[in-house]
Amino acid sequence: MYLSYNRLWKKLNEEGITRKRLAEEAAIHPDTLTRMGKNESISSSVIIRICKTLGCDVGDIAHAVRKKNKQDHN
Repeated sequence: MYLSYNRLWKKLNEEGITRKRLAEEAAIHPDTLTRMGKNESISSSVIIRICKTLGCDVGDIAHAVRKKNKQDHN
């Protein structure tokens, strides 16, 4: 499984917040946002900072996605 941040990108778009502004306000390195754009792992403390900055819950910005593998096709 991995976390998808598609909900975060949608929320930012709806609220007119740029990724750069989020990075500045939540004190997040731009490389971290790049990793999030690729649905790569980031620390939970970053997720919490984003939630505090946006005034939301984790489920509002991310959701778990099951990776498909060969066993899933049997």
